[in-house]
Amino acid sequence: MATQEIPGVQKISIKEAIEEIEKFKGWLYVGPQPWNLGSEGFFYSTDINLLPADAKKIRDEFEAQGWKSTLSKEDIEDVIENTKDQIEDPSIHQLFEAFNFFYENDAYIEW
Repeated sequence: MATQEIPGVQKISIKEAIEEIEKFKGWLYVGPQPWNLGSEGFFYSTDINLLPADAKKIRDEFEAQGWKSTLSKEDIEDVIENTKDQIEDPSIHQLFEAFNFFYENDAYIEW
């Protein structure tokens, strides 16, 4: 299933999400797996003025269009920090591998 355009949402690559994480907030949504550094996604943060049921409808619509909620900005920052604690100067590929590992296992990768 191809992912659809969502009005008012800025598309980014997973690579951009990792390299420029400080620019974003919310949860990273991406298309179907398998993912690579060029896979498209976007960050979504619920509007606090929305009723919980309305916010859930929006998230459900993203999922229905083929987008998958992955990790929060904070989780991605933690994955990056954990990887940098283990590897002095990790490559973008190592950071991406750590991102995937955390998504799949809800745990940090041990290098």
